[in-house]
Amino acid sequence: MKKTMVRLSNFEILRIISMLLIICHHFALYSGFRYPSSTITVNSVFIQFLSYGGQLGVNLFVLISGYFLVKNEFKVKKAVKLWMDISIYAIIIMLIFAIAGTNFNFFEVVKNIFPIPYNMWWFATSYFMMYLLSGYINKLIYVLSKRELDHLILLLIVICSILPTFMAARMTSTLMWFFLLYIISARIRLYALTNKVFDHSLMIGNRICFLFRILCTI
Repeated sequence: MKKTMVRLSNFEILRIISMLLIICHHFALYSGFRYPSSTITVNSVFIQFLSYGGQLGVNLFVLISGYFLVKNEFKVKKAVKLWMDISIYAIIIMLIFAIAGTNFNFFEVVKNIFPIPYNMWWFATSYFMMYLLSGYINKLIYVLSKRELDHLILLLIVICSILPTFMAARMTSTLMWFFLLYIISARIRLYALTNKVFDHSLMIGNRICFLFRILCTI
């Protein structure tokens, strides 16, 4: 009998919310709205608020992915499909622009054929790399005890968020941030947040991380 994948409606709704937040972010970023920094208006605050939604949406999407991937085995077939899907979308978009009159040089054509290694879309590249390494990440997570996993999460929060904020220096990559989100969601999945102290610290830590990520973009 084939195993059927049971989709939980709450996760599907959260995915939809994440996508809407990301769309709002791109709308605020590329719609052409510009307001002088010397004045604060309702419109400028609203647009600024929409722009922050993209980071929250991306973080939610990666958290959901880590929640499910920690219980799944890495599959080469799925990695190949993900690679092909991203490449096909890039080629189709390039062809549409070419038909509309945009000229592409040789390097741009190659970049659109291989969007992942050329990091044409940062999220697609980071997400693909996260999935490619998910099998090894899961092995590490299962080897560590709950206490060691908590310490690793705390260490990564300091490295990925706190130090870069207060030192005004970028110490990590997007992939490392995804790794942090991955193991946070894996910790939630594996241990069901049975530790009340960790429950509160994780909630506060997530809020602080999100705040620090916002501050880094200002």
